[in-house]
Amino acid sequence: MAKDVDYPQGCLPIEPTTSVSQQIERLRDVYIHIFHSLRGLGEFTTDSPKFNQYYELLQTVSQEDFLKPISSLSDERDDALEEDEEKKETGSQITVTRILLKEILNIPSCSSWTKNVRRDQKAKEGPGTSVDFNDDEDDDEDKIDRVERLLVDIAKRAIGQIEPVPHEVLDVLFYHIINPQRTNFKEARYLAESIINACLTDFDSFGATIHSVMTSAAKEGKLPKQFELTGSNNRNKFFEVLRYLHYISYDLVSGAVQELNFWLQSENGTYRKEAVKIVGMLTRDPHCQFGMDNNDATWAAFLTASGDPEEEVRHEFVEQSKEILISNHSHLRGHVISSLARLGKDDSELIRIAVVEAVTQVAKSKLEVISDRLLKACAERMKDKKPKVRERAIKTLMDLYFHLMTSRPQPFFTRDGNKQTKETSESSQMYTDSEKESVQFIPDFVFDLYRILKRSNSHHDARFTIERYLQKYLVPFEVDAPKRVQILARLYRGLEDIPRMMFGDVISRSSQLRRALMGILSQVGNSKKMTPENSAQLKERIHRLCQLFPEPVTLEKIMIVFVNQIAENEEAFNLVKKIMADKYTTAENQNSVLALKQILEKKVGSKSNQTVFRHFIDRVCPLSFDRLLAKHFVDLVADTVSAKIKMENWAQGCFEKDLSLLKLLADHYAHIFTDENIVDKIRADILLSEEPLAVESAIHAFSRIFANSNYRAELDNEATRKKKWYLSLIKNLKEFSMRDEPELRRSSKLSTRLLANLIGKEKAIEYFDSEIDTLIDRLHIESAGAANSFQVLAEIFLTSPSHYLSKMLGIIESDRIGQLIMTSPEYSDDDPNEFVEKTHMEKQPWPKYTMAKVYAAKFAAKVLSAFNLISSSEEKKQMDGAAQKFIDLLCEILEKKAQFGENQCDVEKARIRSTASACLLKLAAVLAYRPKFHTRLFKNMSYMITDEAYCVRLHYSFHVKKGLGRKLPIEFAACYGLVNLESTEDERENTSNGFKFICINQAHQIFSDRNEEKADLLKLEGAQRAVFCSETVIAYVVWLLANHYKLDKIEENASKDDSNEELARKVANVNLLYKLKESLWLVIDALRVGKCNMQKVWKVLEKLKTCGDKSIRNNGKLTIAQIREHNKKLWALCDLGISMMLYRAKLQMEDQDSREAGFNLQFFYVCNEKDKADPSNVYAPDVLINDEKQRNGKLPKAGRVFHVSDLTSEFTPPPQNNESIASTSSRNTSKRGGGNTSLNKTKGGKSSKRRSGGSKLSDDEETAIKVTPAVKKTRSKRGTYDLPEEDDEDAEEVIPAPKRRGAPPVSSEPSSSNGITKNAISPKKQSSRKSNGKQISTEETVTEHSSDDEEIKNSTEVSLDNIGLSPILNQSRRSARTVAEKAKITASTPLVASNPKSIKRKRGNESQETREEEKEANHRKKDTKSPSPKKRVSIRRGSSSTSKSTTASPLKQTTSRRKPAVTANGSSPKKNKYGLSLEEEDNDEEEQGTSTTRSSLRTRTSTRLTKK
Repeated sequence: MAKDVDYPQGCLPIEPTTSVSQQIERLRDVYIHIFHSLRGLGEFTTDSPKFNQYYELLQTVSQEDFLKPISSLSDERDDALEEDEEKKETGSQITVTRILLKEILNIPSCSSWTKNVRRDQKAKEGPGTSVDFNDDEDDDEDKIDRVERLLVDIAKRAIGQIEPVPHEVLDVLFYHIINPQRTNFKEARYLAESIINACLTDFDSFGATIHSVMTSAAKEGKLPKQFELTGSNNRNKFFEVLRYLHYISYDLVSGAVQELNFWLQSENGTYRKEAVKIVGMLTRDPHCQFGMDNNDATWAAFLTASGDPEEEVRHEFVEQSKEILISNHSHLRGHVISSLARLGKDDSELIRIAVVEAVTQVAKSKLEVISDRLLKACAERMKDKKPKVRERAIKTLMDLYFHLMTSRPQPFFTRDGNKQTKETSESSQMYTDSEKESVQFIPDFVFDLYRILKRSNSHHDARFTIERYLQKYLVPFEVDAPKRVQILARLYRGLEDIPRMMFGDVISRSSQLRRALMGILSQVGNSKKMTPENSAQLKERIHRLCQLFPEPVTLEKIMIVFVNQIAENEEAFNLVKKIMADKYTTAENQNSVLALKQILEKKVGSKSNQTVFRHFIDRVCPLSFDRLLAKHFVDLVADTVSAKIKMENWAQGCFEKDLSLLKLLADHYAHIFTDENIVDKIRADILLSEEPLAVESAIHAFSRIFANSNYRAELDNEATRKKKWYLSLIKNLKEFSMRDEPELRRSSKLSTRLLANLIGKEKAIEYFDSEIDTLIDRLHIESAGAANSFQVLAEIFLTSPSHYLSKMLGIIESDRIGQLIMTSPEYSDDDPNEFVEKTHMEKQPWPKYTMAKVYAAKFAAKVLSAFNLISSSEEKKQMDGAAQKFIDLLCEILEKKAQFGENQCDVEKARIRSTASACLLKLAAVLAYRPKFHTRLFKNMSYMITDEAYCVRLHYSFHVKKGLGRKLPIEFAACYGLVNLESTEDERENTSNGFKFICINQAHQIFSDRNEEKADLLKLEGAQRAVFCSETVIAYVVWLLANHYKLDKIEENASKDDSNEELARKVANVNLLYKLKESLWLVIDALRVGKCNMQKVWKVLEKLKTCGDKSIRNNGKLTIAQIREHNKKLWALCDLGISMMLYRAKLQMEDQDSREAGFNLQFFYVCNEKDKADPSNVYAPDVLINDEKQRNGKLPKAGRVFHVSDLTSEFTPPPQNNESIASTSSRNTSKRGGGNTSLNKTKGGKSSKRRSGGSKLSDDEETAIKVTPAVKKTRSKRGTYDLPEEDDEDAEEVIPAPKRRGAPPVSSEPSSSNGITKNAISPKKQSSRKSNGKQISTEETVTEHSSDDEEIKNSTEVSLDNIGLSPILNQSRRSARTVAEKAKITASTPLVASNPKSIKRKRGNESQETREEEKEANHRKKDTKSPSPKKRVSIRRGSSSTSKSTTASPLKQTTSRRKPAVTANGSSPKKNKYGLSLEEEDNDEEEQGTSTTRSSLRTRTSTRLTKK
């Protein structure tokens, strides 16, 4: 029988004569050879003849009896074979089965197998998917399907013959379901998963074996040693097997999952990270049981990982949160969302970025699983302090908004490449309106952030990102024009009021950048030969343009290359010209931009430069707004207007916003509307709609469209003027100019202006002359068209001022403007009785006769404000007289508060007051009329910002801002300092959205636009500079506050002898001054934020102390003493302003050239020597100055009120037990010296600290009182400020307003008004001898005695107290001559860290002086040892005569209680350089008795002078 069988080569025949063991061995070899031969199925494709041969072999092997002999193979040699690795695969039944599985799973890994069609179908199936091979074979079943079915059947029967399933067999299966085999050979993975599923179906023991293996492995943290292929010693491989077996069946790993709690709490961060990954991926299984039980320890440990100390673990938690949110386990989402919301504020910026990216990625696939709270928490990251987080949050959230507006839910792919969502982008539906509404808050957040960044004048990166992504995400240029218009309309309709304004600012800024680039292009194209002047002008244009971008220096270099390229390369020039043309489409511009980038990227150099240039081009080029968009947008607005007329509900909320957007685009992108079809569409569907707002918007758009220079050239063509649409438009404009409906009054004005512009001046005069009499006849209070006539007459006058001047002046000087209209007491019974003051003025109702009164005033103001358009001196004189009469009339209205009749309603009075103040502001901008505005009128106008009606205050503030943006003198901005006074705002209005907040924002913008830098740029000099620069506004604020009706005088400081009534009066005066001081701070802070020259502001306040109130001096009823008493109010407010600049603004003053501050002579006069303020005196109350010192930069709490105890605490003596008594100010002393503080190190290295103004001993004294208590002698004079302490504050998470960080003030050149010479040295400067040049910044600041006393002696006589109004010197050992820096404000922000200021010193000089100090300290220490309290007092009295002669004392020096001496003739005695009388100094020297310290001082001073 053996001869009939052909054995394979290498296989011995199985003969009956051989032993049983040899027969088993030879049978094993035959099986192994056959199994190896099955590999040929993967080496040939199905169309190969050899494939059929191997297929027949497979069918033979698949027969039921073929594999049965394997079970009879003996396992006797297993132990021996385990020791012989080379013969291991020739062993037992387990080995043969293992080889069979290897060969079966290697078949799909062969190259020819992957070419079959079946692979593509399997690749599209998800994880854990397998083919059902239990079905009967169909006739049309292809060979690959049959092969796979047979392979699975063979493997299943082979595994089923072994009980239990050995680990070596499972090792082969596990190896093919994990990486790298899982990714590299997907077909083998599918086959392995199918084998496992088939075995689980037929054999219960197979699943039990896997469950047992995984449970034991989870306890050990690794697979058993038999899993050689999979990885027995690799814990990551175990986690990977666990994860992928979970996809197949949860029952296989249910026991192992329970052990994950241990690994989630491991001390090893890598293990915790892997465990987090496992839990996250296990949740993909629909049958996952995590979180079903409230006591689920594994799920609780997983949630705890969100607060793990390791950043990698927290990052992995965020990544796995995406898997959980996208899964169908809704009961887990709440916990995950809460954890992600907390991680959004994580300390790590990478975690915050990961949270934002994870949330937006999930939202694109499954928006309903993301809560609004989590989305808004991610939106808050747009205000993050880190630039990377800000930029990433802005981009991802704007991209999410773009996705919902333009696309469908996208499939979610896990990190291993598997698709988690079954729907495809083609099969899913578009997002619904409710889903789109859920992300409508994103543009509001974006533009609200833009407002914050715009106010801060910093963080250009975030501002630039928002502007650049506007065209990509919010108004996406990549979509077609009709859809783009729908997105734009939805965006603008959904924005709140302030974000809508910011959207307009971005559009305006884009238009400005386009015009700037057009200017550069025009200059390059028109210059045949570049002269040095043209080159300099071009460079200046480039420089100003680049300053608007984040990297101005780099961009400026690139722009020079860019300009040279377009000047030399004709192709580049034509591309830029095409991009900047008026007629373009988005597709054309997109192609032109790409071509321009390709040309320029080769020239600009590095990749970073290329990126900067690409961002610049993307920002400047108009891609979203083109001619097609304009056409479709006009159609949309026309549809909205038509729907509004038909009273459709959806149009009610969109009508005004669509028309507002039309006006916005016409203002900044008028060139895209320059098409006769678009113009005629606007005329026919919007202008003729008879809706007042639509008519006004259409005429406004026409005025901007026809102002385009290129399109205007077409209009001047006779052929265009004969076209039907042009003739129809002229006819419509003439009709609207003569309409008398009150609601069309603005439309009449605009149509008159546009008509004169279109038909020309001559034809306009001819037409207006024929209609002017009709208009004048309407000018009476009963006429319904009076307001329209006033509007039209004003425009007619501006058409030709000289031609119509006489008629207009006749109307103004006649009674029809004054008595008959403006001051008429006429009223109607139908006038509204209810007045809602919080409603905006434009939305207030109109009483019957109010409209004529208001527009009569506007007409007169508009005519008179054209003073500069008149050339004739005689006509100017007539206008001057008419202006005086009209200004007097308006002044009367303000003084009477528009009350000219008993029955006038409040709405009419409010409208007339606001109109009168607005007209006065308009006339004040004319310099010829400025002398007519006397101080009483200026005060009445300024206090309009405190009007009893909120709408009047708001209306006046906006007109102030509007006037200051033009030519209004800067003194009218002083009204912003009054917003805290006489306000009737409730708690809601006092919030960030209240009136005060609005005024502060306006002040910031105004002051930043009118600082000295802008004045230098405009080259303003003399009077023009004085009325332009915002630095001088502080003088007019002081004047307004000093003339407050409640401030009668400045009370003296409280004293012990004051009665209760006097103390009550003084504390009331202090509280009023405190309120005025906070009003003054509003303006100072606005100047600081506006980057104004704070040194000049300081000098304005100093100069103001040499001036007086001219309006009071001109009052002949007041005496000189009363005038001086009033001027003290000015000087006291100046002192308070200086103290706030010193302690709050942390001003550092130094020598700096500054233009002389000029004042309006109507307000101030220069006092003579007798009447001006004493420069050494501080006129403000002590309690306010000391309160500012103690807070040291911290803003006071709202509602702060001073009490009598605050005043009396200044002279209440502290406890006498072992404490030195600090002298206080008294009622009889007219001048004060603030006690400064000191911090010096003793020889032992310990430092003594004393609190400013305190009287207790230091800690060193309390423990061992062995140091001589030295006392600092100060005079009770007004005028000394303590040095400010530094107060660092923690940076906030989001972008806040700039915080102030204390910085030591440095010296500057003092003003001559204070009597201090240029090189005077302050005795208050800190010069710590052992601080190695470092500035001392502690919570308790202290001072050290100066060693420059003899140098001060050689200078002019200067009082110590002059420092009160002088700049503070630097806290260093250098003299004032060596310190010179620019004045600056030190502020701390979350984004810019302030660099500490270091001072270099010469080590040799320092050591020499230090040795002398130590020598002196040792000498003094020998003289005094442990004095008693009584002896310390006597020592203090004795040492007071040698002021500033001791050096390193740990005790605080107290002030003297002595009163200034008076000579016999009543005059004050002569004083030395310290302000002390010479006689008193002589007496003190006699009482001293010793001169040890004095000689030491002379030695140190002479040493200092020798070195100098």
